Amino acid sequence: MWLIYGLPTFPSFSNMPVMVANMVGIVVESIYITIWFRYAVGGRVIPLIVLILVIAMILVILFMAIVKVIVQKAWSILFVGCFAAISGGIMYVIPIKIAYELFITKELGRMSILENSTSFLNGLIWTIYACVDKLNSFVLGPNVVGIASSVLQQVVWTLVWFYNRNHPAEQA
Repeated sequence: MWLIYGLPTFPSFSNMPVMVANMVGIVVESIYITIWFRYAVGGRVIPLIVLILVIAMILVILFMAIVKVIVQKAWSILFVGCFAAISGGIMYVIPIKIAYELFITKELGRMSILENSTSFLNGLIWTIYACVDKLNSFVLGPNVVGIASSVLQQVVWTLVWFYNRNHPAEQA
């Protein structure tokens, strides 16, 4: 949806940095998925292929609906922006489940601190971008959620790290 949001199809609206960043993201994710397929164990490949195809079909249908019906309407940028912001916010909030499992099990291997740090930096950079020039609430909203989610996850990871350091007998 962010790629559609960045398209210059809307009158007097162009969000080229959003579009370019998401094009690069699509290329990087495609490379990642290709590598994953190369080394994946047999039974895990088929469900992922089905999931990717279902998501691709949903996105194609949404794109066609937006292009055919909504682009000519004045509220189209609002619809696409809201949908992109909601999906972006959900993307940032989902890892909180992993932080909860980490807090319950006290196993640091359940959450990658590098992934969390990257998520935090991503949210921070996009938040700064949203505030530069003209405030873009569709970009700002989900990234503020992303920063808060990343900070929460970092706090949980740090608490568990200190807990494990002070209770080494329970690690076994």
